[in-house]
Amino acid sequence: MIISGETGWTQARRDNIVPSMLATETRITYRQILAIALPMVISQASETFMMLADRYFLSFVSMEALAAAMSGGLSNFVFQSLFIGLIGYTNALVAQYYGADKLHRGVRTVTQGIILSIIAYPVTLALIPLGRMTFVW
Repeated sequence: MIISGETGWTQARRDNIVPSMLATETRITYRQILAIALPMVISQASETFMMLADRYFLSFVSMEALAAAMSGGLSNFVFQSLFIGLIGYTNALVAQYYGADKLHRGVRTVTQGIILSIIAYPVTLALIPLGRMTFVW
């Protein structure tokens, strides 16, 4: 029901409709997308950069140390990939809640991510013997 002189926004507030459900068109710029995506890209690329730096410095020690780091790093990634994927969603959810101006949900999501990472640490430590058995012939 539209009251004369009422805009779509005031009607939506009166009818308890979420503003994104209105038929208005919103233009999104590349700058806005980049502002949300860039922190996620940086956080996902940081582990790759750290592994590259580790390999670089190990190449000065010996080729055996470099080979051990390569296979050990790959084993570490295999054991942690489930947790990396789950905790990686924290970035996307926090960005979505921030954009929707639901900051209380973002705080809850970060808290759940921290709890999941605390749980993942002992699980990963428990998998160390499995990794050792894989490489001992």
